[in-house]
Amino acid sequence: MARLVRQQSLEPRIEYYGLCFQEEDDALSPALYPEGVTHGDGFVTACEGRVDIRSAGHTHTAAMMVEVWDGCPPLEERAREEVAVRAALEGPVRGVEQYTVRLWPTE
Repeated sequence: MARLVRQQSLEPRIEYYGLCFQEEDDALSPALYPEGVTHGDGFVTACEGRVDIRSAGHTHTAAMMVEVWDGCPPLEERAREEVAVRAALEGPVRGVEQYTVRLWPTE
């Protein structure tokens, strides 16, 4: 049975309708964000070396819970207001970084 390794509440900044979580070693991701952005059936899409997240809002702060499991997690029933989406970074992930498209340079 899979075991929950880590759970973290995040409030990432969304810019240009999206963000991604990407393997921190760029060499392991064939297409770096935002190049190669994919739009699957939902608002979360797993790609090689990263997970793309789309939003209906252009620029805002989102609230999400991210979980790390040592295997495939069990299915859970969620409250009607909650949405549970699964996407995975496969293989030996050393670390994950968050990327957004910047509207303007930051200092």
